[in-house]
Amino acid sequence: MNMEEVKDNLNKNNIVVCGALRYVPDSTSDGTAANLAHFLDAEFINMTNVDGLFTANPLTHKNAKLIPSINWKDFKKRALAMKFHAGQHFVLDQAASILIREHKIKTYILGPKLDNLNNVLNNRKFRGTLIEG
Repeated sequence: MNMEEVKDNLNKNNIVVCGALRYVPDSTSDGTAANLAHFLDAEFINMTNVDGLFTANPLTHKNAKLIPSINWKDFKKRALAMKFHAGQHFVLDQAASILIREHKIKTYILGPKLDNLNNVLNNRKFRGTLIEG
């Protein structure tokens, strides 16, 4: 499936869920998803293994605090402060961080709980991080 096919499927369905769309050298799945959000002029929801952006890695720092909202510039600065490597432990990689800031894509970082995704989709209170502004 490519981005045009995703767009065509959205005309027939309310939601389209997809994995990797294509291979592009030096691309990442986060970056591809952010690029798709830009292509569709849509908000971007990234579900990961932690509930959002924290002051430190919550898997290794028990006192880490959830950051419920952050602007694109500050989020990009945090992402770029890390050296990129496959499998890195950050909620959204550098490629996606650059794209969401460059294209001003409203982005949600959520943990794996589907009820929390449902809250975002229905404009209800959620646990996670909103990146905008």
